Amino acid sequence: MLFSRLLLVLLVGTLLTSGVACKKSGASDGGAFTIKGAQEVIAALDREDYAGVVTALPEVKAGLPEDKATKEWEDYRRLLRKVKEVMVGAMGTNQGAAKAYDMLRMMETGR
Repeated sequence: MLFSRLLLVLLVGTLLTSGVACKKSGASDGGAFTIKGAQEVIAALDREDYAGVVTALPEVKAGLPEDKATKEWEDYRRLLRKVKEVMVGAMGTNQGAAKAYDMLRMMETGR
């Protein structure tokens, strides 16, 4: 009985840790962005031009097809996730990042 419980705990632990490792590797950028205008957004992020990022993102979004189940939309969501991660990371030291993040949040919610 004790052996079967121990085996079950080990099995569950192994499955959970392998699932976390897979999730971590899937959360990376996965390479270059293929949607039109994404490189300008990334370049603005690299320059820490957060206002430029907020200005460029709607232009990228406007060029996407209406069907949100396409690869282009998946790529846009991945880009948006990267932008938000960088801005949140820079908020502590760059007040422009905090303002740009708030503006981006308002744009995304339609306010």
